[in-house]
Amino acid sequence: MINTILSIIKEGIKLWSEERRARFLNEYHDVLEEVQNAKNKEYPEYTDIDIDIANGKLRILLEAFSSELKGHVVENLQQET
Repeated sequence: MINTILSIIKEGIKLWSEERRARFLNEYHDVLEEVQNAKNKEYPEYTDIDIDIANGKLRILLEAFSSELKGHVVENLQQET
């Protein structure tokens, strides 16, 4: 599933400027690293809540990406008419 998400993101960010693309990819990388770090913790530092919070941040980031992509598509469609 991660590969599918990554391929969608990869195609979608081609529509953005280099600066915007770099900023998004940095933030995406940071959130993925946070998820992985939360999963790699060992007892007693490990908690399910840390994983849930990190996954929540990832979900929010991907939902924001989806909204941005939809906005870009709508903008392009409006320009064509």
